[in-house]
Amino acid sequence: MAESQTRGRIPDFQINNLGNAGNAGGAGGRIPPHDLDAERALLGAMLLSSEIQNEALSRLTIADFYRTAHQTIFDAMLRLASHNENFDALSLADQLNSMGKLEAVGGRDYLAELTTSVPTTAFWERYAEIVLRLSTYRRLIAAGTRIVALGYETPEDEITTVSDAEDTLFKVTQERLTNNFVPLEEELRRAFHRFEELSDLQKSGGKIAGVPTGYTWLDNMTTGLRGGDLIILGARPSVGKTAFALNIAVESAKLGTSVSFFSLEMGIADLTARVVSAEALVNSSNLRSGKIKIEEWEAINQAMARLSELDLAVDDSPSLNIMELRAKAKRRLHDVKGNKLIIIDYLQLMQPARRNTESRQVEISEISRGLKILAKDLDVPIIALSQLSRGIEQRTDQRPILSDLRESGSLEQDADIVLFLDRKTKAKKDDDGLDGDVAAQLSDDDPRNPNQKATLYVAKHRNGPTGTVRLSYVSRFTKFVSVASSYLEEG
Repeated sequence: MAESQTRGRIPDFQINNLGNAGNAGGAGGRIPPHDLDAERALLGAMLLSSEIQNEALSRLTIADFYRTAHQTIFDAMLRLASHNENFDALSLADQLNSMGKLEAVGGRDYLAELTTSVPTTAFWERYAEIVLRLSTYRRLIAAGTRIVALGYETPEDEITTVSDAEDTLFKVTQERLTNNFVPLEEELRRAFHRFEELSDLQKSGGKIAGVPTGYTWLDNMTTGLRGGDLIILGARPSVGKTAFALNIAVESAKLGTSVSFFSLEMGIADLTARVVSAEALVNSSNLRSGKIKIEEWEAINQAMARLSELDLAVDDSPSLNIMELRAKAKRRLHDVKGNKLIIIDYLQLMQPARRNTESRQVEISEISRGLKILAKDLDVPIIALSQLSRGIEQRTDQRPILSDLRESGSLEQDADIVLFLDRKTKAKKDDDGLDGDVAAQLSDDDPRNPNQKATLYVAKHRNGPTGTVRLSYVSRFTKFVSVASSYLEEG
């Protein structure tokens, strides 16, 4: 708002004090965005209603106001509220006077004018939204100015500089805090509707309320992956983490899920070959070597036709941090209305938002917490693959446990679900009584072959049972398949 538009309401001596030192000027001498009418209307509404006072004081901060006088008035309101006192123009004037700021804000006349400048208190939330929005724009301008200054300083460590710039921009959104308290009565109504929907789903023969993985027994145990959940999938090298994650990506996409697969280890060409091999049931080594049989081409063409219809996208950037992941995921999923799923292969290859942290354990903790926050913010389940420590190989019982998660106990804490994939890799006498020498002669896609048997342990499930899911692994197709009667609930 131009100064000439404000002279009728603000004393002349206040015209040169419309903003504080942080707000006084924008880029190129331009006046930062603000709306003094909205600020006055909001403050006036607060003076007229104790209910509005409590709500507005919880939503806004002193810095959200552009004019210094309004910042001072809001500060006085906060001080009164800190003593559990409601206020009006008279009590507010008394508080400002005790602070020695009454005349600086325009005196009692200006406070009285605030109450008469409110068109209607019914629209106070709209006034607050205007003030908050313009405050965010001013913070964005300040962040941009800081980032420009960083660039002109040309420091030697460009990676740290980029990280500092990301942090500066990220703080703009983090500073906009909202009231997250929800009355229990309100949430109980929503919970009742959810229970009704789940009950109807069960009666209709369905069991999956969340995002399906395509693996029946796993979906039965979890009832689907829920938005906001962080799922850790851990295994030792060469067990098949990437293959299983790709299988989940494809099978979930077949069921209508929009899947975003971030691969920090393998390139998109190798991933595509694996997907085609698993879908077409063509030996993956034939695809890599080009020794494709004539009869296999039809299966490949049909598989590619089916795969091309799926909403599955791959990002194979070898270096990725939480900020980059957030930006890419938001762009990718912005217009998606149905089920969504993010898969990251794998967590230990991600970079922290800030360098020079205390240790790799601290970095992994930051990445883990960042993934959990991202899952909640986007309301999407995130599956993050993770390596396991070598300690598992030193134990007689090599079944993975939560403490095997590599480099950070925070993975166990932040995860809503922890899955461990294990696969027998040595031919020996198996559960069906086959002698090791006999078993060694079986093809790798023979169900009796112990080399092919795999186990998925649900080691942690924050909102449900843990247990074991039996799988079969067909190595020539890099494909995990469900086994009948494979689900054993443990708790």
